Amino acid sequence: HVTLLPEAARAVLRPAAPLAAAPTREDHWAAFERMPEKKKAAARQRLALLQRVDALAGTVGRSAAVASVAAEARVSRASVYAWFAAVAGADRADRLPLLVPRHAGGQPRT
Repeated sequence: HVTLLPEAARAVLRPAAPLAAAPTREDHWAAFERMPEKKKAAARQRLALLQRVDALAGTVGRSAAVASVAAEARVSRASVYAWFAAVAGADRADRLPLLVPRHAGGQPRT
């Protein structure tokens, strides 16, 4: 019987906790609405940059478009690619809430 096994073996045999459901688009938009205006503005700026990359990519290619837009906006190409990764698979209309900065900021000094 399983109770005769050591605790480490029983832990391996226990069913895993059910995974939390992935957030829905409504969840993302609701979270976006609760964000401070500064973070919303950053998300809007990121979305505008991605839209410019998309517009340029048809004529100069994606890599060149990313390089050009990143240089013009004074952000790293890695950041632009990270933002594209953040919205991968999302409908274009639902990109904005996925581009909100996720960092929590610094702690207040005492």
